[in-house]
Amino acid sequence: MALAVLFFIFISLRIRGIFFKKKSRTPIWKKETGLTYRISGVLKALSLPLMAAPAFTAGFEKKAEETFDAKKEVCIKLILGDCRLEKSSDSKIHVHLVYEYDQMENFEFRMEDRGRYINLEEDLKGRNNDGYSRWTVAVPDNTEIEFKSATGNFKIQGLSLDVDASTGTGDVQAAGITLEYEGDFSSGTGDAVLMMKGKPIKGYFEFKCHARRGRIGSRQEKTA
Repeated sequence: MALAVLFFIFISLRIRGIFFKKKSRTPIWKKETGLTYRISGVLKALSLPLMAAPAFTAGFEKKAEETFDAKKEVCIKLILGDCRLEKSSDSKIHVHLVYEYDQMENFEFRMEDRGRYINLEEDLKGRNNDGYSRWTVAVPDNTEIEFKSATGNFKIQGLSLDVDASTGTGDVQAAGITLEYEGDFSSGTGDAVLMMKGKPIKGYFEFKCHARRGRIGSRQEKTA
């Protein structure tokens, strides 16, 4: 708002200086002032806000937050966004989103309570959408998580739950979690890492990789 006021004052002074000479303040309709010159000056002054608009519309990070009652399942469907999943400090589900894109109007998101589950989703229209979106989702234990992203990363830590996480080119990382029944972690070209951090290995684990490109490894952590 302050920037808009400053622009309005600047343009007003600029147009006033165009219509009147600084010393004699001769009106524009006087022949000696040069009508063509004055009109061209007006057009230049009016074009200033258009030239400066990108500087004031781009580069501003936006935020969105929402809190829901606990649900059995949370579905997260992203395009370019990253997601960090953590343990809630209470019995509710807390969602925090920060995002910034060159074309902000191309980015849309949804945070919805659909009765049985919470739906978190983003959509990008057009092309050349440079920028980022970062989701932080805090859930109670025993929440089922379904995560899908085209290029985003997924991190989860310190929870007891079931999770199905997949990304096309991003990384999937799980650390210090306890699986209730099943965990599925997959990435097309990124890394999928599971670190138990001393947690007991229980439940069903399934590891997949592409032939000639992927690798599956297991390492026993040393204990004192």
